Amino acid sequence: MKKFIVSASLMLLMACSDNDDNDTVTPPPPPPVQEFSATKTFELMLSGKQEVPMNTSMQTASATVELDENLMQFRATLDYSNVEGFSAAHIHDGDLGANGDVAFAFEASDDNKVSIPITDLSEDLIEDMLDGDWYINLHTEAFPNGELRAQIVPDTVSVITFKLDGSQQVPMNESSATGYGYASYDSADGELYLRAVTMGVDDATAAHIHTGRIGMNGDVLVVLEQDDEVMTDWVTPDDTMIDEATLNVLLSGGHYVNVHTPEQPNGEIRGQILTDNYAVATFDLSGKQEVPAVATMASGDGYALVNTDNYEVELRVVTSGVEDATAAHIHT
Repeated sequence: MKKFIVSASLMLLMACSDNDDNDTVTPPPPPPVQEFSATKTFELMLSGKQEVPMNTSMQTASATVELDENLMQFRATLDYSNVEGFSAAHIHDGDLGANGDVAFAFEASDDNKVSIPITDLSEDLIEDMLDGDWYINLHTEAFPNGELRAQIVPDTVSVITFKLDGSQQVPMNESSATGYGYASYDSADGELYLRAVTMGVDDATAAHIHTGRIGMNGDVLVVLEQDDEVMTDWVTPDDTMIDEATLNVLLSGGHYVNVHTPEQPNGEIRGQILTDNYAVATFDLSGKQEVPAVATMASGDGYALVNTDNYEVELRVVTSGVEDATAAHIHT
């Protein structure tokens, strides 16, 4: 009888052991690795016109920047196959029209291409990117500080660059001061941003965006503010908005920036805000240029604007001392 009890006990223990083996919990498989998937893509064209200061380079390069807001990561590629003398490229921290520190360096990848691999970003850095506070800068042997540049902005944002000088003033002046204008307009919300970078007008007292065609003076549209950090720069106030009608005037060349100084209170340097399909020319008129030359104290300033898309020409001559003029012509 005791042997039976022992045998039964052993069988029970074995059965319990079998049940324990069957109850072993298998750990769940690890979650699938999330792959990078762009939620925002920026297609960019780099040019010398966005450099600060601008340059006259005819070279161009293209870049693609992708952002995954879910994984808080980004990556970028840059094609410099059309660029001679390429030396390096970086993403910098800086507004349109301003230079800033290097944030990320491009690395060599395929022939004539460089890239930034998938990189983690903080919430603040993502916000900076979406606010348009980053730019790509391409360096060459000829332009070690940067030959080509593009602000990282979505396709709803248009970037316009232009020059300021005394020859665009009405009347013209002989000031050696110059300036560069950088403007952007976001069609998604109507926001206008503009920065005027000036040289030679350190004593400037004010700067404005005016409404007016080339060769004409007009009313103030926006009062620009002196930059807190770069006192020679003038920028639009935060959240400057314009409506569609004003935008249409702007895109047709109907606004200009004017910088005022104590010596030239009506404006020392001026720049018509023009998209890339416009070319501006200014010239003077005098009796010395007549054939034969004539002795006269009369003079004039000429202002021409050419739309290179349709070759439409807008020309205005502002004269002094010829109030009795009977006619004026453009001659070949």
